Amino acid sequence: MASYTVKSLADEVEMYLEDMIPLLARLGMKDATHDQKVKPAIASAVLRTVKTHNDSLQKLE
Repeated sequence: MASYTVKSLADEVEMYLEDMIPLLARLGMKDATHDQKVKPAIASAVLRTVKTHNDSLQKLE
C-alpha cells in the first residue's frame, strides 16, 4: 500500500483538506496537519469508505 500524508490522501479520494482533517480526527488522528503521515490502517479505512460511498451514489443515478 502506498504511503500517504493527510494532503495526499485527501487528493487521492478527491476530498477537500478541510473535510479530511475532521474525518481523520474521528479515526484517532486528533490535530492532524496537512503534512502528517497517515497510518496505513487509517488510510485503508478512508479509501475503502470513500469507495463504498461513491459506489452507492452511482447506484442511485
